[in-house]
Amino acid sequence: MKFEGNIASVCEYLEISSVFNETLWQLLLRFKVTGIECDSRRVTKGTIFYARKGAHYDPFAHLEEIKAKGAVAVLIDAPEEIKDEADEQELQQKIRSGNHVNTHYISDKEASVADYHATDNTPEAQAISAAKMVRLVLPRHKSLSALAGFIFGEPSQRVRVIGVTGTNGKSTITHLIAQMLNACGHKCAVFGTLGFGFLGQFEHTPNTTLDAITLQRELKHYADLGAEYVVMEVSSIGFCEGRVAGVHFYAGGFSNLSRDHLDYHLTMEDYFTSKLNFLRMVPSSRLVINCQYDAGRRMAEAIPNCYEVTLSKERSDNNLAHALNIKRINYLPNSLELFVSKGERTTMRTEIKLLGEFNAENYAVALGIMLAMGYDYKFLLRESPKLRPITGRMECFTTENMPRLIVDYAHTPDGVEQALKAVQSHSSDNSRIFVVLGCGGDRDKGKRPIMATKASVYADYAIFTADNPRTESLSNILEDMMMAIVPQSCDELLEQKLEAGEIAPEVVANWQERKQRVASYLQSKQDEVQAQIAGVSLDLLNYKGVDLTDLTPQQLQQKQQWQKEHDRLKKLLDLLQQSKHKDWIKAELGSIESTDPKNELLRCDFASDQEFEEMRRQKDSELVNHAPSNGDYAQDHPVLIGLPVGLPQTGASQRNVVVLGDRYQAIRFAFEHARKQDCVLIAGKGHEDYQLFANDTIHFSDREICCELLGIKLPEQQEAADQEAAASAASQDKDSGNAVTIKE
Repeated sequence: MKFEGNIASVCEYLEISSVFNETLWQLLLRFKVTGIECDSRRVTKGTIFYARKGAHYDPFAHLEEIKAKGAVAVLIDAPEEIKDEADEQELQQKIRSGNHVNTHYISDKEASVADYHATDNTPEAQAISAAKMVRLVLPRHKSLSALAGFIFGEPSQRVRVIGVTGTNGKSTITHLIAQMLNACGHKCAVFGTLGFGFLGQFEHTPNTTLDAITLQRELKHYADLGAEYVVMEVSSIGFCEGRVAGVHFYAGGFSNLSRDHLDYHLTMEDYFTSKLNFLRMVPSSRLVINCQYDAGRRMAEAIPNCYEVTLSKERSDNNLAHALNIKRINYLPNSLELFVSKGERTTMRTEIKLLGEFNAENYAVALGIMLAMGYDYKFLLRESPKLRPITGRMECFTTENMPRLIVDYAHTPDGVEQALKAVQSHSSDNSRIFVVLGCGGDRDKGKRPIMATKASVYADYAIFTADNPRTESLSNILEDMMMAIVPQSCDELLEQKLEAGEIAPEVVANWQERKQRVASYLQSKQDEVQAQIAGVSLDLLNYKGVDLTDLTPQQLQQKQQWQKEHDRLKKLLDLLQQSKHKDWIKAELGSIESTDPKNELLRCDFASDQEFEEMRRQKDSELVNHAPSNGDYAQDHPVLIGLPVGLPQTGASQRNVVVLGDRYQAIRFAFEHARKQDCVLIAGKGHEDYQLFANDTIHFSDREICCELLGIKLPEQQEAADQEAAASAASQDKDSGNAVTIKE
């Protein structure tokens, strides 16, 4: 079936033509359709608008506005047939596992017409009728993705689409494939977590997998731009929501499966099934599965004739001509040396600028997909040393006589473990490993203590901090993480120990006295800041009502400085006021490992900023790096309260965890205490350049902080500077070559 560019053609695709009388049908033949959109802001003349109520937006209340923009019809979903609670539970289980996703076109005119009439008396249908617009209904057995693909001219048949799924490694695999295809002379776009577009020209997206309509529109866009391939990350949630149901996949791959998204899937089995259902959309001869783990082996058994990749196996269990094996890995300081065999052929050597065994697996999947598509094995191995690491994926920042700082997107228990194991593999025996880690708010809470345990076990020191708290309380998130470290609060612990006779009443009295000392400090600090604000406010009054154009440059600069100082003090005052009403030991002071008074680790060391800095450096003899105090992040995140004076003393019965709510101060703390042979892994945010809070989104980049602390430029900034310098040198050479010498 081919799209004819009108509403009638869409009705024929949906198999609802018979619901319209002849007069209306002739009208539908003349209504031109230019596209389909789910975002009212993108509606233009000839658009079919897909209307679905969201948590914060009701499109049916804005149909007149949408009609005025040129929308020619409104598409709504057919209602599900739910008779009782059992039906609802069955439907939800199908959604969680992806078993309800229609990946093939199903023709059933009777069902389509019945689904259309099932909406006749709904509030949505009444709103569409009141707006005098055409109502279209998407039958339950058809997918929005396939409909969008039909309207946009089946773009996934104009380009070769490669889909990659798995808990971790999707971004690395897709970018490696894109680089390999570029090396083979093909134009390739990438869709995924980092955005979508050609390499180095990404547009940002809020989701790993684009929504069904946007995905088809952008596939058409890049096909029009000449892309021959599109390699995309396919998330389990994206698949279950039908976003890729109408995409024709030429090839695909699976990386691994570990705990994630259980707030959506609820069980690991449903999570596994959702991945398996997606892989069944890919032709098995061009489907590559990492069989290093049980999940991959199960999938390979379920999909015969797929292309298997493994690590450290002398022989492949199945078809040797259809398997790739990395027999041996050598861990170099900043790269991996790999010995690769394809089937029973001679083992070949290559090197890649990636870190960790898991990246060897990612490379194997990417290489396997290229081989499954018919590309030359030896050529790809020769090109592999040229492959560039991915932004925010085990990305290493270093300079002379400073510790290595590594930024990674690890945000799952397995991701944290693999990243820390990778750091161990590339570190010397006398190196200490620090990890800075947070857990996202409004996401799977069950993985928080597991991630915390991994961090505490595989690192010498773990610093727990913020990572996109969203609408959740940061202190609650940190408490969830600390469940794996210290499962009880300090007051409860003291009370239990007192009742059991393990501690004397004097210890409890000392604890209460220390709490009171903190409260007194907070109040005195608050009074001090309020006095400072009053003084700055008086200075600002001098400029009230004054036209800025009347000020001299010096006066304008002075006003701006006072305003900035006023804002800083106000922020500090807000923090101090909040501290008085919080569970201070958990929310502000951090160091929850210090809740055992018998170890004398309890810290209430407060002083002015200058005194605090001096005391901290005197206290910790291993502090070797002085973080700059004049960088952007240093100024935006001043030392306030609650930083521990030094590293915890990690003995057999003690913990190696520090809690610092401010992410910048957490990174800075780890950097300052790391020796030049040590390594600091900053996990969770990777490529992200923001922090999400309930009512605010701030600019925040782990990569930028690393460069600020080390005094170096971001790789892309250094590359741009090098290119500019090269262009300038070339221009000077050209000018000198054209110079004419005049003899007197």
